[in-house]
Amino acid sequence: KTSVYVPLDHRAASGVSWTFSTGNHHEFDRTAAWWAFGFVNNWMQLNYEGMSEQDVYPMMKEWQDKIDAEWGEARQADPKLIKDWQIHLQEQLAASWWGLADRLVWKYNDMSTTTPNVTDRSDGYPEWYAKMIGYSQDVHPIWVQPVPRPDATLPGYVASTVVLPRAWDESVEQWVDWALLPMCPSPDVDVDMGLAAMAPGSLDPGLLAGPIALVAALSAGVGASVGFAVGRRRGERSTGYLLLE
Repeated sequence: KTSVYVPLDHRAASGVSWTFSTGNHHEFDRTAAWWAFGFVNNWMQLNYEGMSEQDVYPMMKEWQDKIDAEWGEARQADPKLIKDWQIHLQEQLAASWWGLADRLVWKYNDMSTTTPNVTDRSDGYPEWYAKMIGYSQDVHPIWVQPVPRPDATLPGYVASTVVLPRAWDESVEQWVDWALLPMCPSPDVDVDMGLAAMAPGSLDPGLLAGPIALVAALSAGVGASVGFAVGRRRGERSTGYLLLE
């Protein structure tokens, strides 16, 4: 989200600048406001957190506040003045956004950040992210897979309270491969080797109300009837899993 909203008054229908009415996907065009905003939005993918918090969002707020303040007075004018104000505003905004685009190019380059006081500071990835994807000095390939119990020290960690399926089997039109509640306080939970093997019937039925409703909604979303026995696993694969009828 990097939009700045500008007024287009119906009394000044022709009050649209050339920069707001040109541009296409097949040619990079610095006369088009659409490309200015598109370029900024794409460049932000290099360091979205840094650019959004330090550069783009503050500039969005500055412009939106300016527009809101000016519009309160401009809307009282006659259509000719509204038209002129709209066109001037659009051209100012486009030029400002191209300036922002140019600044982001030199400030965030080669996975580093340059400011008036710091040149080419390496940004890298947050430590929590490196831990989450298994980053280490080992040169062997890493196959990222779900874990039975996430690291509770990760930012934003929320403990599991529901069970969800991992896959939809088109052949039988059922959700399969149900996830488990890790470390559920139940005598039927086996935590050998860090795996939670939950036996059928060991979970408080009250906890199933949410998953059942959610699974029904998910089934409807993929075109399956809610009337199917959502979550039922085939007999030979049901051992150690919750069966939802």
